[in-house]
Amino acid sequence: YDGPEADDPRFARWTGEGQMGGQINPGGGVELDGIENASGIRMVLRDNKEIEILPEEKRRGPEDDGRRRCLSTFSMQVGKRDLLAWVSWPMVYHRPIPKGATIPHVSVYLRRIGRKERWTVQLTLKLVEARTTPVNGGAVAVDLGWKKDNSAIVPGAKGWLRLASWVGDDGQRGHLWLDDHAIGGLTKANELRGVRDKNFEPVRDALATWLAGRVDLPKWLAEARQFLPQWKSQERLRRLAERWKTDRFDGDAEAFDALEAWRYHDEHLWNWEANQRESSLLDRRERLRVLSAKLASQYSTVLFSDVDYRSMAKSLDEEDEGDNGRARTLRHLAAPGVAREIISGAFKARGGQAIQLDAKNMTIDCHMCGHRNERPEGATSSICGGCGKSRDMDHNLALNLLRAHREGRSAAPKAEVARKREKVLNPDG
Repeated sequence: YDGPEADDPRFARWTGEGQMGGQINPGGGVELDGIENASGIRMVLRDNKEIEILPEEKRRGPEDDGRRRCLSTFSMQVGKRDLLAWVSWPMVYHRPIPKGATIPHVSVYLRRIGRKERWTVQLTLKLVEARTTPVNGGAVAVDLGWKKDNSAIVPGAKGWLRLASWVGDDGQRGHLWLDDHAIGGLTKANELRGVRDKNFEPVRDALATWLAGRVDLPKWLAEARQFLPQWKSQERLRRLAERWKTDRFDGDAEAFDALEAWRYHDEHLWNWEANQRESSLLDRRERLRVLSAKLASQYSTVLFSDVDYRSMAKSLDEEDEGDNGRARTLRHLAAPGVAREIISGAFKARGGQAIQLDAKNMTIDCHMCGHRNERPEGATSSICGGCGKSRDMDHNLALNLLRAHREGRSAAPKAEVARKREKVLNPDG
């Protein structure tokens, strides 16, 4: 219960993705000092996990370069007691483990990108000493959002999306935008999804019509026919097509050929959609990581407003039309929650800190004279009604955050919900 009504787990279909792993040692993990210089050793992480790094001469040849130089093998023992087995994956070992670090936790993840599988291993590291804090030791305030920024448009551009604005206590300031290329990449995946949805319903309905009233169907197809008109998943229809391919029967050529043609085309669009979304998200993350590394190398503290992006997303999702619908689309493109997590992680990894402050009215309160202005909808700049000076709305909020930090103000405490993370009921196991 998160309130007076029950908040029951939602149904979640298993798509073949998952993870395995576990804690290595409650006392702090296993030390792998200098593992990047290992020569053919197999590091056993307790009795059920290990890392194997191939010898240097096997990983690098005279003509090899790039990712081939980083090829290694990762091994993990899975199972319980007498049913143990070693499982190994080829691994691109491109990020050496810092010397003196211990590994308290190892996890292997399987994700599906279209029809492809992507395996990754995540090593949780514990450093004996934090990385050196930047010499500056100052603070920088970052305002995250999703405004269309006309000031950034170049001739011929369709419009840029302002992702983040920052101001340092040393006077430096800047913006991070998503340009036409990045926005187009993120929206293209949604367009492809729309094409798939549009192609799905006619094929499903035509197949349901063909199957209706037939008495010569195999049992598995007769059972699928009962609820076929209500199906909403391309994946479910694709599995039906693959089953049909191995269980043909007399007189099915017309329906099977139409279904197979749809499956072939939909699989092409699916792979295109998945790869487009993956590459676009990686591009957005890389832009954020570059900005994060730049700020974290210059300042020791980053300041954010204590906006609850989940609650904001929920309120925007309640209405799909009009301004809320457009705001929801821009929010998905900007992903401010992801941006805050990436920037915070960069500061903490370098020995800095991330602080969230109560930002009520900081956007409309002028940082120069303190006058409270009207909130201009969708604008990136405005004229203060008190001092008459022009100000960038996002930089204005960032400057107010810096002032609040100097005055020692902090974020207001938030009420905890009964269950922070939603539990998902998975009947497929």
